[in-house]
This record gives sequence, structure tokens and C-alpha cells, in this order.
Amino acid sequence: SVSYDPSRTQELLRQAGFRETKNGMEKKGETFVLNLLVDPKNEQLVRIAKLIRQQLQEVGIGVKFHFFHSYEEFKQNTYQQNEMHAYLMNLSMGPEPDAVSRYWSTYEKINVSRYSRPEVDVLFKKARSSSSREARALVYRQIQQLIAADKPAVFLYYPYVLHASSRHCLDVEELFGPFILFHKLKDVRREAVHSLERG
Repeated sequence: SVSYDPSRTQELLRQAGFRETKNGMEKKGETFVLNLLVDPKNEQLVRIAKLIRQQLQEVGIGVKFHFFHSYEEFKQNTYQQNEMHAYLMNLSMGPEPDAVSRYWSTYEKINVSRYSRPEVDVLFKKARSSSSREARALVYRQIQQLIAADKPAVFLYYPYVLHASSRHCLDVEELFGPFILFHKLKDVRREAVHSLERG
């Protein structure tokens, strides 16, 4: 991980040929402005975008928000105009790691970063073809290391998810994870009702 260090950041920008002006960091007469694509309906991402803008402005980098309100606008911004430098998004996955292949496989439509590494594509196929959980875990670990080294994205944080249940609900631990198994909630409720009737 990289610590937050504005002084070091400005030093690296100067080494890359940028100079400080009243408008921010400039290079060859052009001000450094990051075009950031954000979903305005996601309040959490909007707050994070504002924090990113605040921190980047401290080192002389401007941030311009681009909001989209439909898939067509999103597609136009990311694929047709090709003016976006970054897209702020939630990366979600369930208990099956292969779900993230849609973000990193070369030919997936949702691969908005246009990340492409044949070795990663092959490893995703290898993981799908294995029936051994341990073998698949090793392959996914390789995939993770390759993607982390290539840095097609900046992973900002991993959210904590808190769950709570009534003391009358028994054996609910298996329900708690990144995704709640809602189809099992009816059984938990039934057990809770029986517990209350007995108590």
C-alpha cells in the first residue's frame, strides 16, 4: 500500500515535468485535471469522489466530475468519447471468486478499464475447469497477484459489513457474509417464532 504523502506526490509530479502554477500543476501549458466518472445515485461513491477531489487538489491536481444517469450515458462516456481518466465504482463479489472475471477478462463488456493480459484470461479458465477448491484457490491467488502488479485499478478500501440478529434466531452464522442468503431467511424466522412460542 501507498501512504498519503502530498509532499512526495508533488515531488514526483515535478520529476515528471509538471510545474506549480496558480491554476494547479501544469505541463506544456496544460493543467492537470482528472476526469472522474461517478454514478450520482450512489451517495457513498459521491462522498468518496468529493474526498478524492479534496486530496488531489491539495497537490495541485484538479478533478472534474462527470455524472451519468443511464447505461447509455455511461457507455457513451466510457467507450465512445473516451475522455474519462477514471471511473469510481463498487467492486462486489459473492462466495465464488470467478465473479470478478467480468471486470478483468479481456473480452468482457463490463471491463471498463480495458485491462487485458492473456495470462490472466488463461488462469480464469483454468480455475473454472478445476473441481478442487484448494487448487482453485491457488489459481485465484495467482490472478490476484498479477492484477495487483499491473494496477489496472486503485483499490481504495474494503468495507466492513455488520450483521445483527435476534437472540431467538438460532444457527444464523452461515447466513452472514458479503451476500445474505435471503432464501433461507424464512427458515430463520420460523425457528424464531417457535422459540418465542416455547419461551
